[in-house]
Amino acid sequence: MDEKWKDDVHRKRAELAQRLHEPMAQLAALCGQAFGDRLRLNDVLAAGFATVPHSTHLYVLNDKGVQISDNVGAGRIGLGYFQRDRSQRPYMREPVPAWGFLLSDAYVSLSGRPSLTALHVVRDGATLLGYLGADFDLRDL
Repeated sequence: MDEKWKDDVHRKRAELAQRLHEPMAQLAALCGQAFGDRLRLNDVLAAGFATVPHSTHLYVLNDKGVQISDNVGAGRIGLGYFQRDRSQRPYMREPVPAWGFLLSDAYVSLSGRPSLTALHVVRDGATLLGYLGADFDLRDL
């Protein structure tokens, strides 16, 4: 693989991670306050959706990787995802760094689209509650 191309991909991933980290950290803190309440989580995600650039949808997972909110997108809530087990998805198999934010490697989504997922831990003090997830279609980046 061309080294310049690899460097460009690495640089763009770093730029995206930098743009996502702070808004996801703020949204994850709000999710911690609503954790365990599906409707409140949906409201928090809907109110914060525009702060996470380029995201196709947001959701919250418990610490086992089971979805405890619906999929929230631009002006819509996607039903049918509540209690979905995402624990075996590629992004859930990557270790989340100590600072609590992960931008996954590229993967093919269940709908067949090239994708990335960003995860931010959701905590109550020092206790890990779960994760805020944001999915991205690579074609939109």
